Amino acid sequence: MADFESLLTENYDGLTMQSGEICKKAVLNFIRQMKSLKDRDIIFIKKLTKVANHLRKAGELNGLEEKLYQFNMEGVEKLMANHIGLDEKCILNLKSHLFSYAGNSARAIFENTGDILWAKRRYDSYHTSAEIVRDSDLKHSAHAYSFAGESALIIFKNINEISWVEKGYQAYRNSADIFLKFNPKNSAHVFSHAGNSAELIGVQNRDKLYILRAIECYSNFLNYFETNPNSNVSLVMDKVRNNLRFVQIFLKSLSK
Repeated sequence: MADFESLLTENYDGLTMQSGEICKKAVLNFIRQMKSLKDRDIIFIKKLTKVANHLRKAGELNGLEEKLYQFNMEGVEKLMANHIGLDEKCILNLKSHLFSYAGNSARAIFENTGDILWAKRRYDSYHTSAEIVRDSDLKHSAHAYSFAGESALIIFKNINEISWVEKGYQAYRNSADIFLKFNPKNSAHVFSHAGNSAELIGVQNRDKLYILRAIECYSNFLNYFETNPNSNVSLVMDKVRNNLRFVQIFLKSLSK
């Protein structure tokens, strides 16, 4: 049988037909048995958490998410020490992905428990992941900002603090602006979410700036799909048009 680290390497990009089942059992047993990874090197931690991420998608990590969150954060701590002989770009990439995996664990824990602490850890992890590689890995950063925006809005729905909508708007806006550089379709979709957040803030606080931001975001969404028609989003377009008309009317009311 292949040694454990070789199994991780072979299944790093996805569980293989050849050894995926063996790897799955080995990883689950390893996570159950280990209390900490502080004595393991960062490359091993990255391999383990990457493969564990594949297992999460297959619904195999029940009861192990808190420990996996811990393992990811231990990897971040090791990288923060910066005594491991890697160049700065590699360190930033590793750190960003470990934060992203930690966010995945926090998301799963929150969905299972409803504990708002894990929703906040979810937001913090995704947002930090996005910030770290904002200038070096546009695709990852755009997705992570979007996940952070979603997380912030979930927190708002649970505790009703408008500051979380502001965080959600900014994360969605960052995501949309980055996506615009290489994937305008995704950018348009995220602009609609940013518009929803800006509208909520603008109406609740009677804030003209956020109403203008909502108008801009909704317009960006509509401009893209009116130029690039897609029947699959026709209902969403109707909703966004209605939202746009509403905030335009609301803006006029603020001027009276």
